[in-house]
This record gives sequence, structure tokens and C-alpha cells, in this order.
Amino acid sequence: MTAPSPSRNDAVHADAVAWLRFDEEEAGGGVRAALLQTSGDGEPLAFCFARVDLRDPSICSADDPRGAALSALAGALFRAADPPLPALALDDELPDSLSGGASLPPMSRVSRAELDDAEPFDRAAIALAEAFADPSVRAYLPSPA
Repeated sequence: MTAPSPSRNDAVHADAVAWLRFDEEEAGGGVRAALLQTSGDGEPLAFCFARVDLRDPSICSADDPRGAALSALAGALFRAADPPLPALALDDELPDSLSGGASLPPMSRVSRAELDDAEPFDRAAIALAEAFADPSVRAYLPSPA
């Protein structure tokens, strides 16, 4: 008989947190996002990422395309996260119009100046860049217009 392995749902990771990063593409066609989940000690637990095209009318409203895109991205990432964790996002990346209702967990906006250690945000940004540099991911990206 084998003992069950610990999971993110166990009390071992009761202090886990999610670090949300957004990155607008230079060409202005899309926004990428990453969600890095770590334990309170900074141990990575999970990472997920996504991209949305700002020109997609099914996602982006004409009134606030960026806010709609970021809401869609955040919602997708948090639906992929298990379990939903309290989240931190950099205030200069997060629009006031972010909405997601029940699909978004409690989210705190922080500035880098408020943080003792912004390293998890930096790790999320590096992992996001590496993910989209991977040829198997790039194959799914739309061709530049």
C-alpha cells in the first residue's frame, strides 16, 4: 500500500498564492498572461499561460478592448488553476475595468514599491516569455497581419 502524495489541496500549501502577470505584445495585436502559483516559501506549484487577440470581437468589447481581453485571460487562467488561490497582480498591469465575476478569486493590486520581494512576478514574466518562445507554442499563434 502506498501513502497518498501531498497535493496543492493539502494544508502543506495553505499559504499558497497566485501571481498574475500580463504582457502586451509589441505589435499591439494581443495580450499574453501568466499565472504562477507558489507556496508561501516560494516553491512553484503550478504555472499556466494564455494569449488573447485584441482584435477578436467575440472577446474584446468595442468600449474597452484591453479590459475585456484581460478579463477573459484572467478568467481562463483562474479556471485552469486548481484550487483557486488568493491572487496578486501588479497595479500598473491591471485595469480598473477587470471583471470576471465568480470566475476570479479575490485579487489584490500591489505596486512593486509595496512588495518586499517582487521575484515571483519576475519569474512569471520570464516563464511567459519562454513559453511563447517555444516553437510548439508559436505554431498556434496567428500570423502577423
